[in-house]
Amino acid sequence: MSKINAFSIYSHLGMLGLLNWIPDSEYLRIQFRLKMHKKLDLDMPVTMNEKLQWLKLHDHNPIYSELVDKYLVRTHIEKLLGSEYIIPLLGEWSNPAAIQFDRLPDQFVLKCNHDSGGVIICHDKRNLDIDKTISILQKRLKRKYCWGNREWPYMNVKPLVIAEEFIKDSRDKDELTDYKFYCFAGKPACVLACVDRTAKSANFIYFDRNWNRLNYNYQTEREKNRVVPKPGNLDRMFDVAETIAMYVNAPFVRVDLFSSNSKVYFGEITFYPHSGMDTTIKPGIDIMFGNMIKIPIKTNRR
Repeated sequence: MSKINAFSIYSHLGMLGLLNWIPDSEYLRIQFRLKMHKKLDLDMPVTMNEKLQWLKLHDHNPIYSELVDKYLVRTHIEKLLGSEYIIPLLGEWSNPAAIQFDRLPDQFVLKCNHDSGGVIICHDKRNLDIDKTISILQKRLKRKYCWGNREWPYMNVKPLVIAEEFIKDSRDKDELTDYKFYCFAGKPACVLACVDRTAKSANFIYFDRNWNRLNYNYQTEREKNRVVPKPGNLDRMFDVAETIAMYVNAPFVRVDLFSSNSKVYFGEITFYPHSGMDTTIKPGIDIMFGNMIKIPIKTNRR
């Protein structure tokens, strides 16, 4: 059995709630070893990946549970920035079988509020397999996402399915770029542009505020000839990301935004990208980001 398969099996068993008997710190040490192939140091964490594990265990601000909830966070962003930054909501349901698809427009987005990756994009309702969609969403709602990677904020999120309006970068192209702002102590340091997204893949390229490429990950280096147009409202997106990050007031937070027809829309808030086990960034960048996350180091083991 390969190590990556061992990691997947371990995380799946965790998400099923079968490993709840393992204390959080020990669970994360085992999982980190399986994914990163090295020991997790929770006493003196140095890298970003290590410090995100430390934050899972020690930074338990109750508001985080509302901020990771893709439904409740909308209220926070609306009060902070205004309703024009929120993608219009089409409905919410605790039971996917209750979704009235005939009342939804031809294009829309369905997502679960309590996990990562539970998104279904409908480009044309005539081609949507409704029974399959309901089945997928029912399975997603049963997932105990918090247990898979011990991301405690999701523990208190009441699972829902929400529908949002379909948005795209421009009127001419049926695409949507996801801009992920890495914010340290309330300040965005860089943005990770997610382009060419399909159901199974995407390209992730780092940029600074002047839209210079940053070779922080291996894909940015490989995709050096991939042209990614600079959004005209990039400065505004950096300002919005900073406003949100300052409101969150966490050592680290990733703020995801969209730019559609020159308007900025909020996407989501993430405290632990890749659940703090990101193998795509270069080792030196893992350390650099780690130095930017300021935490009070505790020397006692849990």
